[in-house]
Amino acid sequence: MQDIVITKKQASYVMVSLLLSAFFLRLIISVSYQNDYDLLNFYKPWALAMEQYPFTIYEKAKEGLVNLDYPPLYLLPLFLLGKLYRYIPALSSYAPYDMLLLKFFPVLFDALTILCFYRIGRRFSEFAGIAAAALWAVNPSVIFNSSFWGQTDSILIFLLLVSFALIEFNRPLAGSFVFALAGLTKYQALFFLPILLLELFFKFGPKKAFKGIGVAAAAVAGVFLPFMLGAGDVLLPLHVYFGGAGKYPFVSLNAANLFSALGMNGFPESTPILGGFTFSHLSLFFLFSSLTAVILIYIFGKRVSLWVTGFFLMQCIFMLTARMHERYQLVVLPFALMAYLTTKNKRFFHLFTALTLLTLLNQALILFGVTSSEMNGLSFPPGYVWTTPWISPEGISPDGIMMVLLSVVNSIVFVLSVAECFHYSFRKDEPLEAVSYSSEIQ
Repeated sequence: MQDIVITKKQASYVMVSLLLSAFFLRLIISVSYQNDYDLLNFYKPWALAMEQYPFTIYEKAKEGLVNLDYPPLYLLPLFLLGKLYRYIPALSSYAPYDMLLLKFFPVLFDALTILCFYRIGRRFSEFAGIAAAALWAVNPSVIFNSSFWGQTDSILIFLLLVSFALIEFNRPLAGSFVFALAGLTKYQALFFLPILLLELFFKFGPKKAFKGIGVAAAAVAGVFLPFMLGAGDVLLPLHVYFGGAGKYPFVSLNAANLFSALGMNGFPESTPILGGFTFSHLSLFFLFSSLTAVILIYIFGKRVSLWVTGFFLMQCIFMLTARMHERYQLVVLPFALMAYLTTKNKRFFHLFTALTLLTLLNQALILFGVTSSEMNGLSFPPGYVWTTPWISPEGISPDGIMMVLLSVVNSIVFVLSVAECFHYSFRKDEPLEAVSYSSEIQ
């Protein structure tokens, strides 16, 4: 980003205006679009159940009272919403009130992410901070996710961004603690666990790394403990994470990745490829190959950036492994933007722009294409075959062709992403740029 001289006072005026505008724009969109898809079928029942059974909710889930597959941290703000529903019943009788409540925390954390980008970017310059914040404030894909859909990906993105920024700025214990909060919010945070561990061991050494792991473990135990006591299950964390990860055993769940490009969207991951070799085995092969590549970058790379390697790993996981949902790629956006901010490599900005459009289209195809009868109230009896809005008994519909085309384009962008990450990490014929930023939080 080209440096333009902006004083701190000028920057503060711009940021206040930007934050307020972005926050209220998101709130206006939130109340203007009614989404019954996840909000009224999942999040609202969780809020009501949390209000009534705050620490025994997982036990109630086992009894079939509520369909719950999230870690416990997001249940705490839902508990507050449940209290509001109980003491102000009128909130349930008017759809915009429902939407405002159920989308409020995703919108709030999306706005906080704007502030976070500014705080990180201003270490380079006030202009860099404002530019990074503005790019997030107007990003249509994240606005769609938090304000139209009301999904919780913005909370995960905020926590991951804070966690890795703290590690980048030599605060590994605080970064590990915040990473644990991310994992307690959505289990998809665990996709980035290898990056956290590699950063801790390679950058700070074993002693500090084990302290960071201990801090994260203590945070997980502290949040889970009352739920474990309420459920009478000391293995509750394992049941929550492995149960959530294994709930949708399909090759692709409407994700615009390599498998969808091959027309495998909605197929069971146990579908055989050759003999006893299934898509599940292929997914594991790609996963371990991606992890091996990341480890090799940390060992042999000429330049190692946690933002570049995080971007690389999540791109590989989304594009090459099974059980991916359409929204899981959204989390690569902050890593692509931070890769551009820290390396000043314009190709990362081009990838950020392309992936913004692709993730927006992938989400829109799902949210605007589903019907309540097809996609709401999900349950999967034995032998069930997933049906998407684009697969009919006669074959792939025109919308299904759109999904295949989107997946093909995304696969091309993926190849460019991998090439750029390896180019940055291993090229010898380019100067090794030193990232320059203030060592203290401003």
